Amino acid sequence: MTKKQPLFGLCSCCNPAIARLAQTFLSRRQFMLLGAGAFAAYQHFEEDRKGSVEVGKLADFAILSDNPLTVDPMAIKDITVLATIKEGKTIYKA
Repeated sequence: MTKKQPLFGLCSCCNPAIARLAQTFLSRRQFMLLGAGAFAAYQHFEEDRKGSVEVGKLADFAILSDNPLTVDPMAIKDITVLATIKEGKTIYKA
């Protein structure tokens, strides 16, 4: 089994060599967050109940050690998850 590192993958969205297409329509960071939210929910056929902030949708979220919208793009991979909230309950706490 391997340790998943989703923030490392999200970091690649901000890498200029990889994210040129995303630049056309969205900022790189907007694209990165869509990858973690709306796109992920769509991949799992759950976009009707999660993936965006809307009334009636689940409010699952993670608390991060830094803000991925403001840190240096190459530092996104170093952000750690401090806690994960799912269906109103803390399911992970560092």
